Amino acid sequence: MRKALVPTTALAFAAFVVGCNDDDEDIVRPPSTAAQIRFVNATRDVASIEILNGSRPIIGAIALRAATSCIAVPATTRSIVIRAARGSLDFGTFTFSPGLVAGRRFTVIALGPSTAPQFVEIPDDLRPVLGTGSARLRVINATTSPNAFDVFVTPPGAVLGMADVTSLASRGSTAFVDTPSVLTEVRVTNTGSTDVLIDVRSLSLKSGELQTVILVDDRSAATGFSFVAMGAGCGIGS
Repeated sequence: MRKALVPTTALAFAAFVVGCNDDDEDIVRPPSTAAQIRFVNATRDVASIEILNGSRPIIGAIALRAATSCIAVPATTRSIVIRAARGSLDFGTFTFSPGLVAGRRFTVIALGPSTAPQFVEIPDDLRPVLGTGSARLRVINATTSPNAFDVFVTPPGAVLGMADVTSLASRGSTAFVDTPSVLTEVRVTNTGSTDVLIDVRSLSLKSGELQTVILVDDRSAATGFSFVAMGAGCGIGS
């Protein structure tokens, strides 16, 4: 039986799916003095962003609705500068101060419009997936929608029943939840509605894999939201 996805405390964040295999040989665990960070460009209109540690570039040119692999960052880092990459819309330079922990992994997401960008730091779950045929799934609301969302996790094409997540607010996240490693469909509606805003069809949950579904703004989509499936995770070269 699938366990319910329960919203956790609100966090600072179209839709991304960021996959991460949790097998020991696939995870590049951070050195004892460093944390690993994956950066995501979920902004509404910034074509490309770059990340700096002070004035030193960490990574450049993260395209809109794309994510990096994990990057080792010293746990003593007090600020990270996220700004528009050269040649894209210039929204200025903003500093995000994460609470990094050595040996831990985090996802840092830039979201919102270029006129008022926001940033969020979310700790990732490095616990091993329990049992053969199991995966782990998490949903993050990185949209700027004033409406909270309901999330339905079903077999592909199933009739919507009771929501697995209710009232997932902007900048909110569920915890990682163990789930069968089967073909899955994730649909998102405004709370209390059955009109689908985001439809992640045929999400393949592989045995031993972590999947994060990140809901984001997308001005090009009819509903104003969309998703992008990202297969690469820490230590995975795809």
